[in-house]
Amino acid sequence: DQWFERCWFGMFPEPTLLNHLLNLGYEPEHYLDMLENVETIKSDIEITKQNIAEPSDEWKDIVYHKYNDDFTSYECVPCYNSVDEYIASEKEDLESYKADLEEALEELKDMRADWKPEKEPNMNEEIELIKKWVKEREDFINE
Repeated sequence: DQWFERCWFGMFPEPTLLNHLLNLGYEPEHYLDMLENVETIKSDIEITKQNIAEPSDEWKDIVYHKYNDDFTSYECVPCYNSVDEYIASEKEDLESYKADLEEALEELKDMRADWKPEKEPNMNEEIELIKKWVKEREDFINE
């Protein structure tokens, strides 16, 4: 309560995304983490598409460790026997990334569900507000 009363957001509640998340019991940090995950997944998708379209010879250097029976030593074994195997694996990864992206976007959408801002929100400002709140909270906790 002390922190809530001390901080600026408790004095004049507006229908910001931050207040919406807090009122529904979401951790604002989780929302920021999900945004970061979405960007990471999008990057993974682009890299994977590139690997499928124009595979380099780097696939030849991808190995796994095959251990001996008592797990005291191992040998490096290539993961792929051909570029076609590598591309097939990348295509599977691409489908997995697309599913992950869809799931992450759906979670963000669910977190924003029923949020009714007074005007068209500037999402960059809303996200900056959340980042500011998270930092102020961390600073207060660490005092």
